[in-house]
Formats: sequence, structure tokens, C-alpha cells
Amino acid sequence: MQHWDSYWQKTKALNSFAEGEQAQGYTGDIAQFWQDIIRSLPDTAAVLDLATGNGGLAVLALQLRDDLQLSASDRANIAPLALFDARDAVYPLLQKIQFYGNMASEQLTFADQTFDIVISQFGFEYAAAEPTLEQLHRVVKPGGKFTALVHHRDSFITRDCQAGLVAIQCFIAEQGLFSEALPFARLCQELQRETILSADQQASLKQHSSALLYSFKQQQDSLQAEQKEWFNLLAADIVPVIANWRSLTSDAIAQLRANMLSFNQRLLDQVNAAWDSDDASKIQQLCALKWHDVSVSTLDTTEGKLCWVLQAHK
Repeated sequence: MQHWDSYWQKTKALNSFAEGEQAQGYTGDIAQFWQDIIRSLPDTAAVLDLATGNGGLAVLALQLRDDLQLSASDRANIAPLALFDARDAVYPLLQKIQFYGNMASEQLTFADQTFDIVISQFGFEYAAAEPTLEQLHRVVKPGGKFTALVHHRDSFITRDCQAGLVAIQCFIAEQGLFSEALPFARLCQELQRETILSADQQASLKQHSSALLYSFKQQQDSLQAEQKEWFNLLAADIVPVIANWRSLTSDAIAQLRANMLSFNQRLLDQVNAAWDSDDASKIQQLCALKWHDVSVSTLDTTEGKLCWVLQAHK
């Protein structure tokens, strides 16, 4: 969980789409899906946003209905009010949410029959389904419901994550770009002690720098279009660090690699959590053991398949 703890505590985003337009709140098809559900809730309904991250779905719920009583749980060590402040437009809404970090979906500590509805946006699928469903059934009031949007194995989101994983390997692989950058960083550290570089030192610096840039270009050219987009996005944060030889160190390269390893693990988690048709069928059967009116369908958009929709009533 450390890679998620670090992400939620250091990344000023409400959800895990930090690289996209929805980082500061859900919009478009996702927001449209939740509107009818949130607006149909009874007055002052008690709502739990399961696996909330930094509160993206909970914030959307309050944007739609300011009378709701919002709780938000996550297995990670979340602390949105420590990350956002009064300068952020969402801060007043975050202040209205009761956040519960370090709370696994399989081990909710809420009292029985607490919530009118449990909602989850790309979060339920990360937990073990059977114990989580047991907990949700326990904390939902009679007549209440559980609704979740779940990653789909064939969605454009999953395909994009898979392209990202390929691009990341260009950097973190054993013979990847970070490995190639280390000797250059060590050379830079040696030259940083010099006030004026000799002609030989300047030539050596230029040679190593050119070789590294050539390796970047080779890796970039080896990728397909979607993978190349990811590569360029990742390189945009890395190249300026490497280009500034007067401050480049091997520790800086190590930190960049550690950050990307964490990113790689988050993308892997997302891809591995996505359901295929067999997963969806098994979950539907599992829900039907205790829940009523269980349905599992897909949510499609103009971009393609977005996700699964899981809905169940108690």
C-alpha cells in the first residue's frame, strides 16, 4: 500500500487520474452517470464513498446535493485536508466530508445499518469481493443500495494504462534509461567540483549527454503511438533534471526511478483489478446471495467502453 499512501498524500488530485482533466473532480460521462443516482436520494441521506482516494466522488455528490451526510473510506492513509487548503475551490466541500483512512473495504468499522447508499468509483474492485460485500450489506440500511463503477478489462482506460506500462519499462528496466543515466550523473557530480571545465572535460560531458539523448530517441522511436504519448509525458518530467548537469546527482536519478516504480505499481494494480466478463458474472452471482435486484452492465461512451456498472439493493 505504500505506493498508494505516497500518491494520495503527495499528489494534489481528488482521484487517481492525476494526469487527466478529472484530477480535480469527475466530469463528463462519469459525472453524468452519478447525477440521477445522487439526486434521487432522500433528504439528508447518509452516503459512504467506498475507496474514496482523496474524495473525488464524495465531492461530486456534495456538488450535486449539499444536504447529504458524506463519509469516505479508503484502505490507504489518506489525508485530503492536509493536502488541500482554503485556496482550493473544493476545500469547503472536503471539510464537509468525514474521511476514514487506513480502513480496508473488507473491514469497515461503521455501525450496522448506517448508510442509505454506498457508492464507489473505481475502488470496489481493488478489494476482496466476498468480505467487502458482507461488510457493505451490514452497513447499508434496509431498502438501501450499493452502486459502483468498476474498471473493465477491455475499456479504453485499461488499454491506456497498458500503454503506460510499456512506456515506463523504457525507463525502469534493468538496461533502461535510468540505468544509462547513472554513469552520466556520476560524471556530472565529478565535474561539479570544477570551477572551469577543461576542453577534455567539456568534450566528455557532451559525448555522454549526446549518447543519453540518443538512447532516449531510440526508445521513443520503438514505441507505438499511445505508448509514445506516455513516453513523452514521462520524459517531460525527467529530461529537465538530466539536462541540468550542474545539479544532477545519482541520488536524483534514484529518486526519479523510485517515483516511477511507484507509478508503475499503481498502473499494474489498476490493470489487474479490472474485471473481464467472467469476473462480472461471478460478482453478480455473489451479490445475489444477499442483495436484491442485482445488475451488472457496461457503461459505454463515444470513446468506447468505459467501465462496468454494479448495482444492488438491500
